[in-house]
Amino acid sequence: MIIIKDINQLEEEKKYINKMLLKKENYQLSYENLYALYKSHEINTFISDDFSLITSFKHRDNEIEECCMNINPIYTNNNYKNIENFIEYIYTFFNKTLYFPLVYQNSAFLNKIKNNKKFEIYERLYTSIVEPNKINNLLEFIGYNKYFSIRNIKKFEKKLKIKYFTQKNVKEILSFIEEKSWKSDFGQDMNSNYSELIYYNELIEQGIAQIAVAMDDDKPIAYRIDAIFNGEVRQLKTSYCEEYKKYSPGTYLTIYDMFNNQKKYKMIDLYGGPNLVKNLIETKRIKRYDICFGDINVINKLKQKRQSWDERNYTNFKNNKGIRNIYKRS
Repeated sequence: MIIIKDINQLEEEKKYINKMLLKKENYQLSYENLYALYKSHEINTFISDDFSLITSFKHRDNEIEECCMNINPIYTNNNYKNIENFIEYIYTFFNKTLYFPLVYQNSAFLNKIKNNKKFEIYERLYTSIVEPNKINNLLEFIGYNKYFSIRNIKKFEKKLKIKYFTQKNVKEILSFIEEKSWKSDFGQDMNSNYSELIYYNELIEQGIAQIAVAMDDDKPIAYRIDAIFNGEVRQLKTSYCEEYKKYSPGTYLTIYDMFNNQKKYKMIDLYGGPNLVKNLIETKRIKRYDICFGDINVINKLKQKRQSWDERNYTNFKNNKGIRNIYKRS
C-alpha cells in the first residue's frame, strides 16, 4: 500500500497518479483536486501496490475518518478486485470507522459493495440534475413562480454584471462575499471554516473549477463556483451579500446565468440537497447514500444524526422555506 501523507509526497507521485487517473471520470478523481485537498486539509491518500485503487480520507472526529470524494469515492481500473482487503487495510491503519458520505446512486463503488454485509448503507437526500437538452425555453420551463421571473432578470441586469474567472486567486472575493452573506450569522460561511475557503480557491487556481462573480461596478456581491469536467458541470458553491438580496443574485446565478452559460454541456449537477430554487429547474434527481465500514455503534450514531438532518432539511423544503430557516431554528 502506498500512503501519501503530505503535499510534497503528492507532488512526487504526480506522474503515477495522472497515469492512473487517465480516464478522469469526474473532477474529484483528478490530481488537481487532490492537490487542492492537500493545500486545505490534512489528507491521507491510499493507493494499492498495483496502482489499481485510489481514495483519500480526512479527519472527521475521534471515531470517524471521512472519504473526500462522494461522486465515486474509490477509483479503480480493475473492477474493484481486492476492494475488501483495500478497505480493511485503511480501517486498520486509522483504527476508526470509515465514512463515505453522499455517494451517488450510479457510483461503481456503491454498486460493487451494495450487497456486502460488512458495509452499512442508508439513503440520504437526492441531488438535483439539469439536462439542458430537455429545456427549450428556460422561462417557459420554470413557469410562473414567486421566486424568479423576467422581472428579476431585468432588475439584476440593470444593476449588476457577471465576470468569469479561472486559474486566478479569488480568496479575497470569496471571503468578502461570505462575510456579508446570511451564512455568517450562523457560522456557516467559509470564513468560519477556513479550510473550505482555501480548498475552493485552490480548485479555481488549479483550473479545475471556474467562478462566476456578480459585480456592482468593482464590488463583488455574489458568486457561483462550477467544476466542469468530462462534459459535466457540478455547481459546487454559491453565496451572495445579504444587502443585495432584492436583486435575486443567488437565484440569477443558479438558474439564469448557469443555464445560459452551461447549456452546451450534457448534464449540470446542482449539488447538495433540495431547495426551492433548484426545484424550479431540475429535470431529474439522483439518489445518494452514505456508506460506512467499522464499529456499528459509531455507525448508528452517525446514521441517526445524518438522517435527522435530512428530515429537517426536507420538511423545511416541503414547507416552502429557504435553507437559512433551518439554522434560525437551531
